[in-house]
Amino acid sequence: MLRGTRFHSSPAEPAMRPTHPVKIAAAAPRTPALWVPDPVNHSWRERLRLRWSAALQQRLLRHLPGLVAMRADHADVLWLLGRHAESIAQYDEVLRRDAGHVHALLRAGVAHMRLHQPEAALGRFNQASKLAPDEVEPHLRRGTALCALRRRGEAIKALQRALAIAPHDARVHNQLGIALLEGGEPAAAMVSFDRALAIEPTMAKAMSNAAMVLLQEQRHVEAAATARKALAIDPQLAAAHANLGLAQMWLRQPEEALASFRRSQAITPDPVVAWNQAYLHLLYGQWREGWALLEERWRGVLAGKLPASDRPLWDGRCPLEGKTLLIHPEQGLGDVVQFCRHVPQLVALGAQVILHVPSELARLLGCLAGPQVKVLPLHQPVPAFDLRISIMSLPGALGVTPRYVPGASGYLSVDAALQQSWAQRMGPRRGPRVGLVWAGGLRPDQPEMAQVNARRNIPLRALAGLNRPGITWYSLQKGKEAIAEWHSLQRQGWHGPDMVDLMGEVKDFADTAAIISQLDLVIAVDTSTVHVAGALGKPVWVINRHDTCWRWLIDGACSPWYDSLRLFRQSAPDEPREQVVREVSLALDTWLAGMAAAAPQPTEEFAHL
Repeated sequence: MLRGTRFHSSPAEPAMRPTHPVKIAAAAPRTPALWVPDPVNHSWRERLRLRWSAALQQRLLRHLPGLVAMRADHADVLWLLGRHAESIAQYDEVLRRDAGHVHALLRAGVAHMRLHQPEAALGRFNQASKLAPDEVEPHLRRGTALCALRRRGEAIKALQRALAIAPHDARVHNQLGIALLEGGEPAAAMVSFDRALAIEPTMAKAMSNAAMVLLQEQRHVEAAATARKALAIDPQLAAAHANLGLAQMWLRQPEEALASFRRSQAITPDPVVAWNQAYLHLLYGQWREGWALLEERWRGVLAGKLPASDRPLWDGRCPLEGKTLLIHPEQGLGDVVQFCRHVPQLVALGAQVILHVPSELARLLGCLAGPQVKVLPLHQPVPAFDLRISIMSLPGALGVTPRYVPGASGYLSVDAALQQSWAQRMGPRRGPRVGLVWAGGLRPDQPEMAQVNARRNIPLRALAGLNRPGITWYSLQKGKEAIAEWHSLQRQGWHGPDMVDLMGEVKDFADTAAIISQLDLVIAVDTSTVHVAGALGKPVWVINRHDTCWRWLIDGACSPWYDSLRLFRQSAPDEPREQVVREVSLALDTWLAGMAAAAPQPTEEFAHL
């Protein structure tokens, strides 16, 4: 899933002062904001001066270790040089001698943020807010750290406290907008960004963040213009370059988008921007470059999500002969289904494979098990292994390109007894059978993805025109909200497909696959069911949104991943989804005519009976 680029947080860095009182000064000057380029981007003369100062201070502190003010100055210089771990050690020494040194707490907290340690940063900011409860800076910092920890409710409370102290502080409005946007409230976020800009019209960071809202709303031309406006004010604003790159990507300007991403990375390397750059490469079929950049996800959007182990990660370079390789699952269930296709390749390379999967998939993927393959649900302990890899890293390690995709014709199968059991439940055929999915699962842990999910899903009412006499429709839909939508339409007099619903009897994806095996066609939005159908080699039509997932590439009706898959694309963000449904409807008529032509014809002997 595409990730919004890193937001530009508002807080200015705690002010630099020649001496350091215990409490922060209300009128302290402000230096650049939290997420602007690191201090190492100073001119070479400034860096030289800072290095000379650091060396001199270090020599003096060897002889006069009790000089708290000088030690705090030394910590600040190290901080400005980007030597954040060393600066934290010096701030700790200051705090050992003066526990109420708020400046040291704030600067140490920011250093932790720079080192991607938001939990440690929050501890510092909590202390500072207790020592200086009527100062805006500690509460603003707390809000920033809580946003990084995805504790958005607490972040909003901290930022509201900061606004109560300083209602005209543009930085606080900007940071509140970030919290609201990450919490899935783009309209409220835009209000906050607008308020920040009303207070400080040249606040480039707030403009860049406003561009992020416009991106979420698919207003790509406006997003590009807003990002450019931010860059006209601050050409070194890395996030604005990244947001411009995202807009250019969806405006079908891949070369310009790549240049914008690279400019962003040259200013401030960011794994989230690397993720988006990977998305661009994968979307346009440049998979070798894309797979390499995708590994940055472990430093950014998936930081801390890779299971801990003392076993090395396999990257495709070392031989697998005689080795046991553990495959970790990651992200969605559909991702696991899509990339488990690579297990036979690993076996061919001589590996013993342990495929660790969510329990919902264990029975279905059990068809891959054999003498060299164990399929284990996550709740079961893992036996000893030599190497490990996350499942979405397999294509990169194995050198997969659009011209070389194993298993495109199908790689999963349904247990014969299970298939027969479901065939009996479904009864005799009375014509073509078509399965339907109109909504993907909700992601309560990712509220920032709510708008993407809304664009992916399609109102069931819009699919009413697919109804055709002679088709037996089957619901493959899960999820309380989607089922409630269907039942509500039925109460209102539903004229769409009259679906048979057996999903209440479905225990896991093996049952879903068994139902699909009895169908002639699946029509679905981009969900895990699409991958199950494609992996079985079953014809599947995908009603796809304009801002497509990278795996479906930027255009075309076919997919290199599944020979049996056909894509129906929304041609523009503002194109009504009903237009795509009309294309599906026309294709359905053609498909039905083909089915009728292929059906066995009565012999002449019985033609007149």
